[in-house]
Amino acid sequence: MARFSASVGLSPKRYARLARFGRVLLRLEKQPDTGLAEIAQAAGYADQAHFNRDFRDFAGISPGEYRKAGGAGRHVPEKRR
Repeated sequence: MARFSASVGLSPKRYARLARFGRVLLRLEKQPDTGLAEIAQAAGYADQAHFNRDFRDFAGISPGEYRKAGGAGRHVPEKRR
């Protein structure tokens, strides 16, 4: 584990969480009509709350807020005032 962390800069668990999050973002972009619960389940999250916590941890917003903001790929549009 120490070798991995030294090489990658992240713990193996954090790396795996980020990789899963990246796959979720791609799925949200490519399948905009798929329900969030289905995306969470397909990505391997234990439940919707686990999915929401990870999403908020990495994106700073919930998956629903991401969709409403028109997030595509790995970007969230800036809110206009």
